[in-house]
Amino acid sequence: MRTIKNYNLSPHFSLYEFIEGTFMSKKGHEMNWKYIDECDVEKLKQMAQRLEFLRDDINRNFKSDIDPTKSIGLQITSGWRCLAWELFRNRSGEGQHPIAAADVIPTNVSKELSDEIILWVHDKYNSRLRGWEGGFAIKRPTPSTTGFIHVDIRKENARWEY
Repeated sequence: MRTIKNYNLSPHFSLYEFIEGTFMSKKGHEMNWKYIDECDVEKLKQMAQRLEFLRDDINRNFKSDIDPTKSIGLQITSGWRCLAWELFRNRSGEGQHPIAAADVIPTNVSKELSDEIILWVHDKYNSRLRGWEGGFAIKRPTPSTTGFIHVDIRKENARWEY
């Protein structure tokens, strides 16, 4: 088993964030680190660059309503997931998370602005004709729940909603 230490994949995203997404359970974290040999860090670097692009675009079009002196971030709620975790969760294991994908939510913003950003991102990048290559989806926010944005680096374009 190889040992991978935490390090930055890009200016705003670290390997640790992809391995331990904030909404994953402790068991999921343990399984990801146990099967870290399956992780293609180069693909996660590509994924981090895609998230940097999205983060920059959001910050060009929105200002934080919590602290306008700080930029809007993207928190990885679920990033790389090992195949064992996917199978443990009764998933097919054929999704993009065991390759390179991320579910993210805007940070340093209110729920209302987060919802607005998620819907704006959907309107801008959902077209299969322009704006985003690879996989892209959203979970629409509701008055009582936060939505999220899913991005991945698959070769073909794929669009859906959760």
